Amino acid sequence: MHPCPLTYLLRVNHCKKDGRVPLPAVVLTNARSIRNKLDELHGLLHTKRLKNQSQLICITESWLNPDISTSRTELQGYEQFRNDRQPTASGKACGGGILVYVDNKWSTNNNIIYNHTDNHCEILTIKSRPHWLPREFSSIISVSCYTPFTGNSRLKQNATATAKTIATHVKDLEKNHPNSCILVMGDFVQLPFSLDGYYQV
Repeated sequence: MHPCPLTYLLRVNHCKKDGRVPLPAVVLTNARSIRNKLDELHGLLHTKRLKNQSQLICITESWLNPDISTSRTELQGYEQFRNDRQPTASGKACGGGILVYVDNKWSTNNNIIYNHTDNHCEILTIKSRPHWLPREFSSIISVSCYTPFTGNSRLKQNATATAKTIATHVKDLEKNHPNSCILVMGDFVQLPFSLDGYYQV
């Protein structure tokens, strides 16, 4: 079995070549509606702690829907990607949603390669070809997941289904993109979840 991309990420993330970060720094947060927090997010990205350290920003529970234009969620210097709450597919009219920002200084070659919504999870997968990468990798694939669980015991069946959905998707990515570094992001505390060969941060 080849070394896990996430394990490799932890080893090389501290190395730089000519000041360039070889693999992305990730910001992951559950917003519970991003619409009234964009100013706060913009401010955080200019703090000493996060400045130039947020190549990928993954926001779950964006609470966005198709009626909210992308112009209202723009973040200067970043390209945005959305998987809005879909009432028909999810069975829920509000909440949920995934919003991902990619820093233009890191990569401008980004594409959604998977967008999934059902009644137990939402997934948004983006393939990025940054301006510079270690030669071991052909691309960076970020898998952002939202799992709307409350910890109630009656949801165990849904939790199992969610874990299987995510694991199956990741295995398909490994097969179809064998030279990519795959990052899986989300709150998996309540899931019976593990991925062989991946290191959990």
